[in-house]
Amino acid sequence: MDTVSVKGIEVADDIKGSRQDPYYPVARELVLTASRASISMIQRHLRIGYNHAARLLESMEGDVVGPVQSDGVRRLLAS
Repeated sequence: MDTVSVKGIEVADDIKGSRQDPYYPVARELVLTASRASISMIQRHLRIGYNHAARLLESMEGDVVGPVQSDGVRRLLAS
């Protein structure tokens, strides 16, 4: 199993970006606190790669955010 060390935390590829990812609760709280869902915001605040941040946001779909709308915006479901 391949792992990637990010900011001192090793994240296995099979859980990277999932709800089991150690960054998920931090990213979830960040989205709820900011009241906006942005891949680049997650990427900057957690200092992780774009793809990792995008997968984290996708894993929040149905829990915290809705699907991507035609204008690219994700509506917050939780507050």
